Amino acid sequence: MDQLITIEECAAVVQNSNTVTGSFDVVSYRIDRVGGQPGYLGEYSHLVVSVKKGDGDLQDFRYFVKYLPITDMTQRKIIEEIGIFTKEAVCYREMFPKFEQGSKKVQKWKPACWLARDDLMVMEDLVDNGFEGMPYRKEFGQGHMLRIIESMAQMHACCLDLEINQMKGIKLEDKFGSMLFETTFMDNPWFMSGLKGIKKAALCASKYSKNPSYKETIETEMDSKIDRIFQLVEPSTQYQSEPQTTTPHQAVFYSTSRSQDTFHLRWTSTARSTS
Repeated sequence: MDQLITIEECAAVVQNSNTVTGSFDVVSYRIDRVGGQPGYLGEYSHLVVSVKKGDGDLQDFRYFVKYLPITDMTQRKIIEEIGIFTKEAVCYREMFPKFEQGSKKVQKWKPACWLARDDLMVMEDLVDNGFEGMPYRKEFGQGHMLRIIESMAQMHACCLDLEINQMKGIKLEDKFGSMLFETTFMDNPWFMSGLKGIKKAALCASKYSKNPSYKETIETEMDSKIDRIFQLVEPSTQYQSEPQTTTPHQAVFYSTSRSQDTFHLRWTSTARSTS
């Protein structure tokens, strides 16, 4: 596990996170796997870096690490073919640092990312900063959804600010098009098989399956409605829209030490992360 990252990269993470003032040396580091439900599109661990500061004091710093699967090669191959993980890493590495960072202008909507490789990312640990992951399979209420939408609005506002005020009208699609492809999975057999399964369940095992009229509607209209959703999320030349800068699943974190109305979105590839 420790071979996932080098000691030089650990030093860069500590440096980038501004957790140490002055000089320091990395004494050791370890990677501890996160327990609980596995991720759909990645694996998760904690990186603990032991640092010797200039005054001789020793201190440990903990970070959240997500990386391409190393235990399931079939899952890894699918993720690499779709390109979701690399897309997220490149966004964190090349585009997000250009966003407005001022706390007076932007409410924080994502965790800080201290290292972004195409196969691994090291981020701040939201749990250590007073947040908790939403319980597995907990239903979202109206308050949850409003906070999620507010955070998404922050993200899109940052995109518009970058495009209009910093890039002087150059479209994000033109500047960052290679990383803003829409991950609709339309060409992935694994994903399309899943959609067929959903349709089959709706026809045979849902509360609508006993109603002939509902079944007919599902049979005749479901495919076209799904296709329409995919069309709507594509970049538009007709409307002011922003390309999809993130993966379609997100982990929602709520504050346990501050206002319960404070939410962060960690734009990851899973809705089941617990840290």
